[in-house]
Amino acid sequence: MSNFKPTVRVSGSEKFDTNALVFATKEEAEASARDLYARWTLCVDFSTMETDDPVNYKLNIYTMQLTSVKEVAA
Repeated sequence: MSNFKPTVRVSGSEKFDTNALVFATKEEAEASARDLYARWTLCVDFSTMETDDPVNYKLNIYTMQLTSVKEVAA
């Protein structure tokens, strides 16, 4: 099963970078990447990438509330 990471590319770079967030759905990862893109002034593009890394966050795409998976399980 694939999980998804948000990615952004900053001015002057040819590669997309990720952070520590891993989501269960592409929709969550895309919303997170879009949010980061909107907040960082050096971002020139955003995307998502598939990963086999374990999911560690859940994002409510309507409220943009980020919750650790450990908090969800508790």
